[in-house]
Amino acid sequence: NERVLLHWAALGGFLELVLYLLSLEAPLDPRDD
Repeated sequence: NERVLLHWAALGGFLELVLYLLSLEAPLDPRDD
């Protein structure tokens, strides 16, 4: 599965975790360029 922690946090409804991960500039797309 290519979902990153941010995806799982959003799917689980963990808004505070989502906001925290975004503040850390967590990757939104797990693919390598």
